[in-house]
Amino acid sequence: YDMYLNEHELNFWRNMEGACLAAAAATIDYTNNAALYADCDGSISEDRMIDLMFMFIYAHPQYYFVSNRISFAQGYYGVLNIYTAFLNGEERAAATQQFTGKVNQWMAEINAASRPEEKVKIAHDIICLNTVYDWDHNTSLYDQTAYSMVVEGKTVCAGYAKTMCMLG
Repeated sequence: YDMYLNEHELNFWRNMEGACLAAAAATIDYTNNAALYADCDGSISEDRMIDLMFMFIYAHPQYYFVSNRISFAQGYYGVLNIYTAFLNGEERAAATQQFTGKVNQWMAEINAASRPEEKVKIAHDIICLNTVYDWDHNTSLYDQTAYSMVVEGKTVCAGYAKTMCMLG
């Protein structure tokens, strides 16, 4: 995104990345505050902040704990909300280990192929063989995430797309 974002947008993007990395890499407990704050210097309109936050969420499916619910704080912070089940740092760390373990296993299979089209076919087959479409939309709280597909084996369109993005 470096070539598409201006300096202020890129700084905001990097702040979102930093907040998500901190949550993914540590056992920080967010029970009292279910949000990650990304500093914005106030030079980006709220409409553009919304665009950037959704672009960020879809470009980073590995941050499965971030929901599609976004908001603002004082016009200077983008707020990425965390799913309730991942607020506890220890539980999030366990979920991250389970999630990344399976993704790493799949990536090893994909990277064993030598040609790009083979890699895409393997990623496609992994997704098809390891998930079902969640027709109910009530059986998974995370059906809009790669987590639902990778860990739970069921998802909807967004989960398929995010997982393919991550594996591709």
